[in-house]
Amino acid sequence: MCRLSLWFFVGLTTLALVTSSAVRGQALMTSEPDLAIGDDGGDPACVDTITFTQGGDTIAAFRVGLAIVHGYQSQLRVLLLPPGVAWPSATYASTDIPSAVSVGAVELVANAGGASEDIGFGRVQPYVYTSLTTAGDPAFDSAQTAMSIDSAVDATGLGGTWIAHDASALQSVYGGDPADFGGQGGVWTLVVIDDAPTGDGTLVAWQLEYDVIALVPPEILVLRGAPIPENGDDDLGTLTAGLVQSVTYNIGNTGLGPLHLTGVSTAAATNCTVTVVTPLPFTVAPSDASPLELEVTPLSEGDFAFDLVLDNDDADENPFRIHVTGTADVAPFAVLYVTGVTALEAPAVSVPVSESWQVENLGSEELVLEAITLEGADANDFALGGVPGLPLALAPGTSVNLSLIYLALSTGDASAAVRFVSNSGGIPGTADLVQITGTVTPDATQTGTPDLVVMGQTTFMAVDVGTFSSGLWTVENSGDADLIITGVDTIGAYPGAFVTSGMPLPVTLGPGDSANLQVHYMPSSSGSHSAAIRFTSNHSGVPGTTTEVAVTGFVTGEMGPGDPGCQCRNGAGGAPGSAMVILVMVLGLLGWRRRKEAR
Repeated sequence: MCRLSLWFFVGLTTLALVTSSAVRGQALMTSEPDLAIGDDGGDPACVDTITFTQGGDTIAAFRVGLAIVHGYQSQLRVLLLPPGVAWPSATYASTDIPSAVSVGAVELVANAGGASEDIGFGRVQPYVYTSLTTAGDPAFDSAQTAMSIDSAVDATGLGGTWIAHDASALQSVYGGDPADFGGQGGVWTLVVIDDAPTGDGTLVAWQLEYDVIALVPPEILVLRGAPIPENGDDDLGTLTAGLVQSVTYNIGNTGLGPLHLTGVSTAAATNCTVTVVTPLPFTVAPSDASPLELEVTPLSEGDFAFDLVLDNDDADENPFRIHVTGTADVAPFAVLYVTGVTALEAPAVSVPVSESWQVENLGSEELVLEAITLEGADANDFALGGVPGLPLALAPGTSVNLSLIYLALSTGDASAAVRFVSNSGGIPGTADLVQITGTVTPDATQTGTPDLVVMGQTTFMAVDVGTFSSGLWTVENSGDADLIITGVDTIGAYPGAFVTSGMPLPVTLGPGDSANLQVHYMPSSSGSHSAAIRFTSNHSGVPGTTTEVAVTGFVTGEMGPGDPGCQCRNGAGGAPGSAMVILVMVLGLLGWRRRKEAR
């Protein structure tokens, strides 16, 4: 039987290369397994692997080379399995091929019916690779004839041409953009099969080779009318104090690779505020430009300035800085200007937080505030404090303060707006909206669990309707973390008969700390009355937990002015019995500790 020594090479070339890349080198990995080639019908599969260490480089071309010694009439099938695709069995069966191809296997050589397989000879280096075309099926599938093994040997020792595939096929192999395979590597597997029953031949060696490319860096160009050099100056001219004014720069790219603008910030701002309007990051293609919009607000008459800092991937101009200057004139009308924190954070649910705002007239005419209101989906999560009587006239250069309060009613984020109606801009009825947000952000540094304990008298007696008696309660934190009490109210059958006072809310009690609470029994009808004093806190570490303490009151008709525990109006009441006085004293000394938790 005649034996031949065969090398043939197959290449996958990226067809969509851009001018921003250039080949900078090659990488080659070789395996020499000397594995026997089995045939269909249960022989061991001829399977070998190479670990493809791509290492995050960008790839321009990828090739496969084979050295096979085989029988003259063999019917070879050769498959390449990319990382993540495994040959389904330890033995060869032709029925395994469709399933392997369906999950990404590439059929390099298809069964050509056993005709002449004289494709190439020897192991001569340097290796010669086929020149590929863009014709043919753009997808890898088992129906494709990848290499015509019937072709006559050409002058280079290579017969036939494997039809090249477009970029989408490369993407299917690598699982990423074919121009940048995103660090794909892993184990590549080669399977060689003989469909003929002869079952002879050997996989002597095979190799993977790819070209590595380097991207040509981009080149940033900043313009506002004319180009501005790095660390250059840009004069915005004269703007109006107190008014938001749009300033647009064009970010150009004169390089051959894409430019990425990753961040924009300001530094050393004097007498102005600056807001970036354009969403970031964004990419500028070679020979293209994209707008960058800012909103600049001078705060008062006179000079203003700031440094504009552009973070980008230009190799030698990152960051790109511009010193921006200008002059502000006073507006010939009233100008509303509001300053204050607009993003509020509460440490727990039902723990209000507030921020002070200043409302100022930066114009040259009188500012008339007509209305200040809350609006938006979560307006009920906020409140305004210290709002002055409206309408209110503010002379030029004067201001008024108010408070924005975030009530933190739930754990979800809240958003709303404060609406100011005035003659700002010289037009009465002008509405200006200031967007606000609220977030509950628990203190992550706090450890332990707070524990609410209430001690004090729970049974009260009044001599008659229209009189009242009081008891002093001690509210203590017996836990090992801060206790935050956000609410105290009365619930039950007769909530109006009991009133509390003396403990401002919210209140935070550290471990072991306590506060006093006065409980007053004020009956409006005769007989007995029951209710519960309800505390809302972060008891047991859960914000919004309620703890109820039951209370009972009796109208006795037996206590008079000067008796312990009794306060009488208009001289009402009579002399108390000694047994009743002793009962009240005992209850006051012993207390009754009761807790009922509801979550």
